[in-house]
Amino acid sequence: MLPSPFLESPRILLRQHAESLAPAMFALIDRDRERLSKTMPWPSSTRTEADSLDYIRATMANREAGIGFDYGIHVRESGSYAGNIGAHNVDVLNRRCELGYWIGGEFEGGCLVTEGVRLLTTELFRVGFHRLEICCAPDNPRSAAVALRSGFTLEGVLRDDTVLNGKLRSTMLFSRLSTDPSN
Repeated sequence: MLPSPFLESPRILLRQHAESLAPAMFALIDRDRERLSKTMPWPSSTRTEADSLDYIRATMANREAGIGFDYGIHVRESGSYAGNIGAHNVDVLNRRCELGYWIGGEFEGGCLVTEGVRLLTTELFRVGFHRLEICCAPDNPRSAAVALRSGFTLEGVLRDDTVLNGKLRSTMLFSRLSTDPSN
């Protein structure tokens, strides 16, 4: 069973990406390129609105294939597009996947990502996933705080496992199981 293409909570709406989102997505990335590039590899390859459109089309194909579920985070009150959240590295056989997210700097600090992670976690467990993971760099305390506030447990640190901006970086690995107590 696929996760719903639309999820909602009191403050946010998670909507499956549509091609019409490309201009807003690119504008948000472009405004926040420097900040996003510190912790993520993809801003450097998102140089035009067409790049955002290609990304959206890829997420739509991944959803159809059942190998990825991406959403735009939209602020309910204003309708503003605030960032992305999704399930990646989907392993259907083992009922596990990794959650990834980013948010524009102007929306940072309002717990919108935490609300999105909780919403998506509930939906993924509802459709049969058992293990969810969140990975982030040790120098990204905001992302780690989202994982902890969302009931994920730090399992450990993978030392120098990733190259970001030409430098080796370690990765913190958090997980949550469907059998863990809800928070």
